[in-house]
This record gives sequence, C-alpha cells and structure tokens, in this order.
Amino acid sequence: MRALQEAGKSTSADALAESALVELQSLIVDKRYAQSAFRTWQNYVGESMPNGALNVHYVCPPGDMVGQLMAGLIDCATKTEGIHPVVRAALISFGFVFIHPFEDGNG
Repeated sequence: MRALQEAGKSTSADALAESALVELQSLIVDKRYAQSAFRTWQNYVGESMPNGALNVHYVCPPGDMVGQLMAGLIDCATKTEGIHPVVRAALISFGFVFIHPFEDGNG
C-alpha cells in the first residue's frame, strides 16, 4: 500500500535510482530475497522440473552490465517525458524486466 501511495511523487530518475528500487523491492518480496543493491552475478529466470532438470525461460544480462543498463534506462525515461504515458510505461517496464536488476521481484 505504501508503494502505491508514493507512486508518481518523484522524478523518473529518482524512481529508477538504485536506492529507490532497492527499497521498493524490499517491500514486495519475502524478506529472505530482499537485496541491498542491484545484482552483480549472472541470473536466469526459470524453474526446476520434477526430474531435476532446469527449464530456463530467460538469461538476464550479466551482472557487471546492470549498472550501465540501468543508467541507460534512466536516460530513456528522461528522454521520453511527455509522450503518451502508456507507451512510456511500456518502454520503461520492458527495459526494467529485460535488465532484471534483482534476483527476485523484477516483475
């Protein structure tokens, strides 16, 4: 509820800042998975199958690229101010999920 009450009250750059996203992520995931910073390791999205095999759905960009990619996402958010909000939301949310800066809580 707190996250929804605060939505739209900050600039795009502030909302996409690592500290703001870390705080938001800690509000929405189980405390065991809350992180204090963007990931620095390779991650993937997938599931373990009953036979023990992994079913990988998506391999995220390497952890050492996350900071640079998030800086680019902030730049994109800033440059798209004023366009239709639905289009802008689609661009920014796609970029965020593609970058996948956290192990969990990126959706």
